[in-house]
Amino acid sequence: MPSQQLSSEENDGFSAKFPNIELREDANPAQHTPLYPSLARIGYVPDLELHQARLQSSRKRLQASGGVGNLPKEWPQVLQGPLVWSGSDLQTSNEWVYNFSEIDIKEIRSGLEHCKGLKLELSQVKKTSFPLPRLGRILEDLSSKLHNGRGFFILKGLDPKEFTREDNVILYLGISSYIAEQRGRQSHDGSLITHITDAVLSNTPRPERPSLYSNVAQPYHNDITPDILALYCLNSAISGGKNCIASSWTVYNELAATRLDIIRTLAENSWNTAGGFTPLKSHALLYNNSKGRPILNFSRRILTSNDNFPRTRDFSLFEPLTEAQAEALDAVNFTAVKHGLEINLLPGDMCFINNLALLHGRNAFEDSDESKRYFLRLWLRDPERAWDIPEGLRKVHDLVFQPQPDVEDHWDIDPYSAKGHELKSSTNCG
Repeated sequence: MPSQQLSSEENDGFSAKFPNIELREDANPAQHTPLYPSLARIGYVPDLELHQARLQSSRKRLQASGGVGNLPKEWPQVLQGPLVWSGSDLQTSNEWVYNFSEIDIKEIRSGLEHCKGLKLELSQVKKTSFPLPRLGRILEDLSSKLHNGRGFFILKGLDPKEFTREDNVILYLGISSYIAEQRGRQSHDGSLITHITDAVLSNTPRPERPSLYSNVAQPYHNDITPDILALYCLNSAISGGKNCIASSWTVYNELAATRLDIIRTLAENSWNTAGGFTPLKSHALLYNNSKGRPILNFSRRILTSNDNFPRTRDFSLFEPLTEAQAEALDAVNFTAVKHGLEINLLPGDMCFINNLALLHGRNAFEDSDESKRYFLRLWLRDPERAWDIPEGLRKVHDLVFQPQPDVEDHWDIDPYSAKGHELKSSTNCG
């Protein structure tokens, strides 16, 4: 990134408009010490104008300090492979879509009837109980591409209106078992499935509900910490609500080429992420796993708070975000926006995302009486193809996928069941 001095007039105007951002002459990003002790001005909804102002301030600091320094030791300079992509390159391609044939759908129906005839618990719906002799091989090949290819794909061709609520869950579990058979709990009380909708029938008012259960936009983020994120669209909104995905590897490459100091900030064990499954403990947002595959994993909502998820101001628990952290968080978001791909998921579509390699978000939406956006979410893992989990994420990852003696795993197929009715409790997404 080219250096750029701010004139005295620009400096004065900048300080007047953004008084919480201090322009320091003595800042030295190469040493990577906290530059700003005060609370950073940053919100859940990314502010492009504020981010651009921070970038202007950074140019002056970096010019004064002599540059952006080096990458952390043993981190790759450039990532290569099919996971490095930009949305503009994929918009006209349908290689990431698999359309079910009539033969596939007949096989799915047959597998569903076979599974129902066994009268199993939902946790027992697996490849062995949901036979897909032909389609199963195709799905397993797609799973390989999910882990080692571009990191996502969509299945199309089902009509959820042709199935009951329970049958939709069963066939979703049956199909997804060929992608990744291990399912993760998505809440402290052991819920294994999440209903994503504007939960207007909930007893929690919309302003107090997590964005997951509202109609607001969600900035780019990861879910914490499933390997695979699966979404099954049962219904779409009357307007808006497109899903957005972006390659973390492409984001990494751009930041590594232009702002190495941001890579270092993301990799520091100084991010305080109290909330959801995450312990009250500082850790990094960016990790370099044992096979040299950087993993970006964070929830913006937990880091910045939003209307229904206030971040405590008790600094004895953890410090607020610094200006360097705020800049890094927004740099990730706006780089992802630059290279992102919008996906319009329609009823019957199933989307599978490598959550360790891709970021995702969602546009705001509006429902109508006739068309209400409604998705089912699973957190999945394939032990055979799974990426190595960095040490800093293992504790939380184990809470999702390993047996917990004090937690009773369960399936709420009714979005307004007794367990699902209260929507204030947070999960690690958004």
